[in-house]
Amino acid sequence: MDYALSAQKIKSQAVALGFIEARITTFSLPESHAERLQQWLADGLHGSMHFFEKHGSARTDARYILPEAVSVVTVAMPYWT
Repeated sequence: MDYALSAQKIKSQAVALGFIEARITTFSLPESHAERLQQWLADGLHGSMHFFEKHGSARTDARYILPEAVSVVTVAMPYWT
């Protein structure tokens, strides 16, 4: 598979759909980010977002939700159009 060509097609399609930008990256956060999230949860800063209490690790590694994931596609859309 030509990953560079696939990435370019995905990004082009995202722009065609109206997104202003699309990026593709790995699915794991650096360890320091994961540690900060765990501390944030331990400090109770998630408030009433109980998903974080139960599934906080899903925010640090997409394999928690999709074990077969190899990358993440993120798109951006402006709020003020």
